[in-house]
Amino acid sequence: MAHPRVFLSSTYYDLKNVRVAISAFIRSMGYDVTLNEVGSIAYGKTSPLDMYCYDEIRSCDIVVSIIGGRFGSTSSDGNGSISQNELRTALELGKQVYIFVDRNVLSEFNTYRKNKNAQISWAHVDNVAIYQFIEDLYDLPFNNAIFSFDDSESIITILKEQWSGLFQRLLQESGISGQVTIAQELSQGLTTLRQIIDEISSKNADSSPTVSSLVALQHPAFSRLKKLLNVKYRVFFSTNQEMQDWLRSRQFFMVDKLKWDEPDVQEWISKKYDSVESPHPLLKIHNIIFDEEGVLKSLDELDWSDKLIDFVTYDPSSDVDID
Repeated sequence: MAHPRVFLSSTYYDLKNVRVAISAFIRSMGYDVTLNEVGSIAYGKTSPLDMYCYDEIRSCDIVVSIIGGRFGSTSSDGNGSISQNELRTALELGKQVYIFVDRNVLSEFNTYRKNKNAQISWAHVDNVAIYQFIEDLYDLPFNNAIFSFDDSESIITILKEQWSGLFQRLLQESGISGQVTIAQELSQGLTTLRQIIDEISSKNADSSPTVSSLVALQHPAFSRLKKLLNVKYRVFFSTNQEMQDWLRSRQFFMVDKLKWDEPDVQEWISKKYDSVESPHPLLKIHNIIFDEEGVLKSLDELDWSDKLIDFVTYDPSSDVDID
């Protein structure tokens, strides 16, 4: 049976004990862990050694990146450190990434953001490039949830919660996939589920619960949110409340309704922008996609506009209150 493969990325000497504890936890979960210090990476002779680390990430399912106060070894291309490029590679490949930053480093990072041009000897990092890299991570639009940590136990606690949630999400996705499979089996000769929906809808059967269910599985709101938020799994909800709960689970928070530009257009902000004053993305969702009871309306591609769910650039003049 194949096991999930987890790539553990960090500098080595300052985080050696943390790496030992985290790798032991990963193995206790029944997962395989990739560590460059124990020969997990097959090195060749045709490329710089760090290039083989980046290639190894392609065959891994999860990347756990731990950022401390040491910059570490510079990458062969001179663009940042090896551990930084490992994380960049994982993000570019769309891997499931978990980023942990030493609590002291993350605390001092907030001071750095307000004093970028000042000549300061930073207390918790040996190279200001660490703070520049963390800033780049926060500026990414997606897939960059950053957790602070004090010790290996705090990292393990968060990974347990995250992986439990990931497993539960997988079960939900499997359930929805099962529903789609049943619907496809009922097609009896029609080439796609979309053709079934169009065929039945053309006979004025919109009131049928079966048709409504089939249409719901293909709702353009799901594909729109999946694209905007770079979600790798199937998105599904049937009510406004379910959508809001799902967004909160992805670390989005609703802007205070009194500050919405339009009373019927929800505004959502990512948690990472909670205290940021510079321009940042704002997710807008028109309530018109729900009926008066908060149930998702049946809309096809002809009725849909991407403007109903979209990102806009928001330049706050004051702090944004969130629920």
